[in-house]
Amino acid sequence: MTIIPRITFRNSATSEAVEARIGKHVERLVERDQRIQDCHVTVEAPHQHKGGLFRVGIHVNTPGAELVVSHEGPQNPAHADVYVAIKDAFEAAERQVRERLRRQSDAHRVARPEPAADES
Repeated sequence: MTIIPRITFRNSATSEAVEARIGKHVERLVERDQRIQDCHVTVEAPHQHKGGLFRVGIHVNTPGAELVVSHEGPQNPAHADVYVAIKDAFEAAERQVRERLRRQSDAHRVARPEPAADES
């Protein structure tokens, strides 16, 4: 299934190159979890007069779950580059998807009885 992400730019004009990069990351997320129904990405540019770092937020909706990667946390100086900020945000989203899928797999796993030991 193809998901077309909703992308919001704050403090900057839209960028086709950034949108294309986000699209590739969303495709990778959907490859991991085909149940993803919606993805909203917010790219916030630093204020012109302050310098600063890009912040990227991601909201992913699946049946029964919402995954959120927020702007919070330690500031990474590499996020002065929008592409690094996007890559790091999507890596965090992929970790959340993997963890959720692992938890679901563990919950559905059926306990197997131990085989009887041979008594000789």
